[in-house]
Amino acid sequence: RLRTDVKPLLVSGAGNKITVKLASKVVAANETAAQCRVESSGICPVQCPPQVQDGFCNVNFLRTQPCSFSWDWGPAFATVGIWRTIYLQGFNTAVVRDVSMTATPLPASAKVVAERTDP
Repeated sequence: RLRTDVKPLLVSGAGNKITVKLASKVVAANETAAQCRVESSGICPVQCPPQVQDGFCNVNFLRTQPCSFSWDWGPAFATVGIWRTIYLQGFNTAVVRDVSMTATPLPASAKVVAERTDP
């Protein structure tokens, strides 16, 4: 999930719009690879699929499915787009997400109390 604070950019009653600009993943991967410096990162692993696969290089510089840059069983289609609903959410208070709990065994004589408080 990507969450970005856009509240300072919104104008009340102005019909705010979400604009999404899509760019080529192949170009982005090659540009990112070109910016990599061995002296600062320690390694700049340029990776290209075998020539027989006729794929694209440098998928390792992007967060995407590697198979879209070529795979041994399919063609290279470096697609780009939005695959889920996008929307704006507004909050004026704190939001708690992704709560996890860890259970620890207690002696039989222990008392467990759970409370919920509403704001």
